[in-house]
Amino acid sequence: MAVKAHEVLGCSGYSRSDFRLAPDGKAYILEVNTAPGMTATSLVPKAANAVGVSMSEFVSEIMRSASIGKC
Repeated sequence: MAVKAHEVLGCSGYSRSDFRLAPDGKAYILEVNTAPGMTATSLVPKAANAVGVSMSEFVSEIMRSASIGKC
C-alpha cells in the first residue's frame, strides 16, 4: 500500500507512509511523508538498516540520485 500511495501521488526518491489498523483488520493510510526524519533513530534509516543499507550508504544514494535529477 505504501508503494502504491508513493506512486499515485507522484513521489520520487523515498517516502514514509503512516497507517492505522482498524479493529476489523483493515489498514487506513494517514499520510505520506516525503521528508521523513533522517536521524539514526528515525524510521526510514532504521528500515534501510533492516535490509542491510547503512545510514551513510542511504545518504550517499540520496545525494547520487539528486545529482542526476531523480530525487
